[in-house]
Amino acid sequence: MPRLPRFAPKSIAALLVLLLAGCGALSTDPATQTEAPRPDQLVEDARRAENAQERSRLLLKAADAYQIRGDHETARQLLLQLGSVPQLEKANQDQWFLLSMRGIVDTANKRWARHLVQSLPVTQFSDYPDLELQRRAAELQAEVFALADQPLEEAQTLIYAAPLLEDAHEHRNRIWRSLASAPLKDIEALSQRAEDFDLQGWLELTLALRGPALSLEDQSGLIRQWQARWRAHPAASQLPDELELLAALPDQRPASVALALPLSGPLANAGKAVREGFLAAYYQDESQQATSVELIDTHDRDFSSVYAELLERNPDLVVGPLRKSDLASLDQSQRLPVPVLALNYLESQADAPAPAENLYQFGLSPDDEAREIAQRLNEKGYANVALFAPGTDWGLRLSEKFQDEHSRLGGRVIAEQHFQAQQSLREVVATAFGINESRNRAIRVEETIGMDVEFEPRRRQDIDAVVLLADPARARQLKPMFAFYYGGSLPVFGSSVIYEGSPDPVRDADLENIQFTDLPWILERPVLPLRSSLQKTFPSLAGQYDRLFALGADAYLLSSRLPLLEGIPDSTLEGYTGLLTMTENREVRRQQGWAVFERGAPRQFENELPAQSEQL
Repeated sequence: MPRLPRFAPKSIAALLVLLLAGCGALSTDPATQTEAPRPDQLVEDARRAENAQERSRLLLKAADAYQIRGDHETARQLLLQLGSVPQLEKANQDQWFLLSMRGIVDTANKRWARHLVQSLPVTQFSDYPDLELQRRAAELQAEVFALADQPLEEAQTLIYAAPLLEDAHEHRNRIWRSLASAPLKDIEALSQRAEDFDLQGWLELTLALRGPALSLEDQSGLIRQWQARWRAHPAASQLPDELELLAALPDQRPASVALALPLSGPLANAGKAVREGFLAAYYQDESQQATSVELIDTHDRDFSSVYAELLERNPDLVVGPLRKSDLASLDQSQRLPVPVLALNYLESQADAPAPAENLYQFGLSPDDEAREIAQRLNEKGYANVALFAPGTDWGLRLSEKFQDEHSRLGGRVIAEQHFQAQQSLREVVATAFGINESRNRAIRVEETIGMDVEFEPRRRQDIDAVVLLADPARARQLKPMFAFYYGGSLPVFGSSVIYEGSPDPVRDADLENIQFTDLPWILERPVLPLRSSLQKTFPSLAGQYDRLFALGADAYLLSSRLPLLEGIPDSTLEGYTGLLTMTENREVRRQQGWAVFERGAPRQFENELPAQSEQL
């Protein structure tokens, strides 16, 4: 989700001198800092306070002092303690919100942010005594909602605070980015009760542009209609950058596209699935007549030669290659006069040169899923993980990518098992859960005392969650063993490979409660019309290659929207393979959906994390 710009440390300090001075309850004048009581003395004074409100006031002063000294953890504990105090005086309550927001932004603490926003009104910033203080508080408040993954509340804060905030144009960009990533059902619900003129206009614009299966021409027309209908709205005269570019995209649509895929040979079925997904999306687009598509079979041909031949026909865009080796060969030329949307990714290497200009990369990379699993664990507060994966090249690679991201986010893999085809899975789970070590300890005790002891093995207690990177057959065997070896209460997370793509409640009963990530194409219920049509028309491809239909369909969506993703940082495209964004190196990245097995069938989470308690 898009984020507001982070404040620099010096800016934060200066900002909070203004914020806290404006509240009157605390003195944060830098000139008097050395004369102020030490925070530990303030805590001691609070213990001796004559009443609850005076005690709260002193603890707030102590939390402020700890924050200024950089001791954010002690300050956080004091603020959490105060947060449970009923009926704080209004001045103390406002100060508590202010210090809590500062601590959250200073430490980028997402779990604390999610805790605070449960009681944070979107109009809280307006309760402070002067306009400058309200402006600064509004910026902090919006950032807290962003950290809490509540983009709609972030947008509301920014809309209500618009008269206070500087740089009106960038402010509108921030509002749109928040609304574009907010759950559609929440926007619809808010639009039914919204009374503020500016808020109503923003919500109507968002709902119009996030309608199903809109063509570029549809979206451009809706933007212009909205501008005419809402002439007095602050965004009507100067649209957010993303919408300004979106309105102009129909004029930049490629007139001719070369779709270069392996349509014969060993990769024929994969190539055909991508082709049919691309063409299905193409024919679904009412404005498809503006673009011609040429099909090229790349089997048994050097893709660089294919590209050179295509240059003579001068297409506006080449979609392909599908094979990673073809992409690497093409990238070495470093000169691509015609843009290329490759359907794979170059190998990532720390010292690798930047990709060729005009090269865009998009695919169903397992690396995206590895990052998503790590990020979800981080959001849920699961730091210590037991990891199970096959000892294949795929399993080892995905494990490495997961561990890299999990480590970057502060987590640890404390038990790792890579199982082989003929290996006993009982032994794999027992080893990872420390059951064998527990048994060995009991044996050593018996040997020491010279007699048998009554013993029940215990699994290791430092595991927060399990990551299971396994196909359905292996996962159905492993999941019950987790319970057998005393790990039935551990949350389990998996990749898309754990699900075959169609509900099978009987066979998947053993996968109960496993959370996994997959394409919206697979998870959406009822089944998407485009997917249903392709499955009926091409039944031989619908099983193993179903996800490649989605890849092809999104390749068509991207073919006319590459300038948008490249030109507007943080812009997104809701695709069949996930929420699409683009990196500085023109790599299209995907944020997939999440589901959980319930009664043997996947239930999709709707833009939110499942409710679970979090350790603050």
